[in-house]
Amino acid sequence: MELTSDPGSSRSAEREARLARWLAGLVLVNLVVGALLLGRTLLQPSGAPSAGDPVAFVDGRVKALDLTPQERQWEQIGWTYDLDEAMRLSRKHGRPMLIYCLNGQLDGRC
Repeated sequence: MELTSDPGSSRSAEREARLARWLAGLVLVNLVVGALLLGRTLLQPSGAPSAGDPVAFVDGRVKALDLTPQERQWEQIGWTYDLDEAMRLSRKHGRPMLIYCLNGQLDGRC
């Protein structure tokens, strides 16, 4: 603890500490209000019934979030876990083969 002969410096430090706590509280309140508003916006999609049949609401949400045929194109890729089978299929169909391997880390080398 620093001893000072100026009593105004301790009052200044107290004032700064009070201001810092007030600003931190203000930031926290803004974050909470923002999160609540964002959550409310995300949970209430446009065109959603405000009250009514919950089954119809869930069915509508599932249909809205379902993948389009264009987004499902990756499902047409031939996947296999066996290297010999992959090489056989690559030769048979005249297509390149992608070998994807990892050692437990997605960003590491296999």
